[in-house]
Amino acid sequence: LGVEHRRETSRQITDPLDVSGQTFLNAIPSSSGSYDVSEGFAEILLPLLADVPFARSLSVSAAARYSDYSTVGDTTAWRYGLDWAPNDSLRIRGTMSSAVRAPNIDELFGGQSENFFAIGSGDPCSSVNLKNGKDPAVRAANCAATGVPANFIPVYSGTVRGLSGSNPNLNAETGRTWTGGFVFTPAFLSGFALNVDYWNIKLSDAISSLSGLEVVQRCVDAPSGIDNEYCASMTRGPDHLVSFISSVQMNISAIETDGVDLGVAYRHGLWGGQARFDLNATRVLGFTEYPFQEDPSESIERNGTEGFPKWKANLGIGYDVGNWAFNWTSRYASGVLRVSNESYESNPTSTTPITAGSAIAHDVRGSYAFPDSGWQVYAGINNVFDNDPPMNYFGAGFGSAVYDTLGRRYYVGAKFRF
Repeated sequence: LGVEHRRETSRQITDPLDVSGQTFLNAIPSSSGSYDVSEGFAEILLPLLADVPFARSLSVSAAARYSDYSTVGDTTAWRYGLDWAPNDSLRIRGTMSSAVRAPNIDELFGGQSENFFAIGSGDPCSSVNLKNGKDPAVRAANCAATGVPANFIPVYSGTVRGLSGSNPNLNAETGRTWTGGFVFTPAFLSGFALNVDYWNIKLSDAISSLSGLEVVQRCVDAPSGIDNEYCASMTRGPDHLVSFISSVQMNISAIETDGVDLGVAYRHGLWGGQARFDLNATRVLGFTEYPFQEDPSESIERNGTEGFPKWKANLGIGYDVGNWAFNWTSRYASGVLRVSNESYESNPTSTTPITAGSAIAHDVRGSYAFPDSGWQVYAGINNVFDNDPPMNYFGAGFGSAVYDTLGRRYYVGAKFRF
């Protein structure tokens, strides 16, 4: 059982020239904000059976946390689980949980900065674009409701001024997760362990922001009419051209993902020392984004594209003897598409390189601990074989972060334990 109270405060003081927009940047205002939250939580682990037929052990667990935020109000998170070991070699486990993430200070109070959005010929109320709506009749009716004539041909001389940034009216993100799996430690093979777990995660009311054009499009493509948050975020002038857009953070998205985690470990004596083997891998079965959760038909399957490899794994091999320790680690991520799955399916024979190969890097490390001194020295090499990332991947962006972009590098060091 426990209670907790905390308060977080942040302030950004911007230079007067930045506030006025007289630098090479858009106008950036000062910002500040704070929130406090009071919480109560409880957790219980309840053993049910032990050392009976078909139950070496059986227990259930549960936890709950109630939070009262000064910003988003009351939230509740919970978890319950089952842990059953029918014998000494097998353990079966599963959990179900509900998670909550309240928006942080930057998302709430980071301020709204001047921005400029490109609309151009993409204006959905243009007479040539009415037919491109998800439901052309809905788009045409909503454009008419905003006062735009049916024969409207927009001519934008430049970008449209607007605001982007935080939103003090955000709500909390919510998620549901369930996992199930087993751990196998056979009595006939001492030092061996195998664990397999399936996991499934669904996130709702995810915080995201739209481009200016998306705001304009969602306004007139809403089946419920123009009385929506997107139309409230834009303005058209007397000439019917979009004259202002507010694209701030909103609770509009959702994510669903599932996969399998695999772990294999083995320890055994070898040549007077101890050999170690560890493999941990994840196979992502799906990673689907819903940019607009109110319309599940609009989804994007990210699995297998940049930043979302289907496989990731770490392999470790080690050997300890006396005061010496040696480790070899291999890091792996499967290859991905450089384009979206939808784009690839529509043009699988593209001659442009549209795939990026797998990411593989190997590291080696050795150490020696001086007896009864507290001192340890170590040395190692990262990316032993100097593997390069694919062309045009520099490690600075989300999509290329799985690649080792620094090349082979060496290090030595020492540690002292008091």
